[in-house]
Amino acid sequence: MRACAIAKPVTVVAGGDRRQDSVRNGLAAVSESVDLVMIHDGARPFVTVQMITEALEVTMHKRATTMAVPVKDTAAMVAKDTGVIQQTLERDRLYLIQTPQTFERELICEAHRRACAEGFAGTDDASLVERLGVPVSVIMGSYDNIKITTQEDLLFAEAILKRRLHT
Repeated sequence: MRACAIAKPVTVVAGGDRRQDSVRNGLAAVSESVDLVMIHDGARPFVTVQMITEALEVTMHKRATTMAVPVKDTAAMVAKDTGVIQQTLERDRLYLIQTPQTFERELICEAHRRACAEGFAGTDDASLVERLGVPVSVIMGSYDNIKITTQEDLLFAEAILKRRLHT
């Protein structure tokens, strides 16, 4: 595996009303000399160096990548108005999308420009790239790469942290 030289310049930019706006503001501050951009949620503190390195390596060949893990539970599409299952989905094709998400700089900038111009709010940056018709490749993430958004998530985070500190 080729080593990735990652410079660590820091530029602080204003956030936006939504995550998508904050990312777009950050992208505007990235130099045109940069080839790849990695976007990662601060709410996912358990990303590893290995995940970052793999994402950069794969994106050099695939243009757009995201970390993801297979769904473990049965997933169903449910009618909003009635709460009745409409369809049980094929679990072996479902993944929980994570960050980091990594893209060619020009590609993700175009995806954000178009989404903004068309008033489209995506669920993440990969969804903006999908709208351009560009495939987003999935890299196996980690079930430890949790997003901390609720009190219950803190319990899992504490367990992950304790395990990492004791191994």
